[in-house]
Amino acid sequence: MNEKLVMLSGENILEVINFIKDKNPLSIGFNCISLKIFKNIIQKIKLNFNWGMYLNLIGKNYQGQEIVTSVSPNEYSKIRFQVFN
Repeated sequence: MNEKLVMLSGENILEVINFIKDKNPLSIGFNCISLKIFKNIIQKIKLNFNWGMYLNLIGKNYQGQEIVTSVSPNEYSKIRFQVFN
């Protein structure tokens, strides 16, 4: 998904959410997305349904064995607190 909330397949995320919601799911998940895209989702889309998420914590510059996170565990925890409280 890009920063305009368009999925790789070309659909707008709101169209996809509405399509899925019509099927009465238990929950909708947002997985492997960047912090910027997640913030964009929660600012632009009313999440009035059961949902879950996990962010992509590995930065764009991953090479070899060393993993450098794009979001620290402390920052991730703050985001979770802001969203769910």
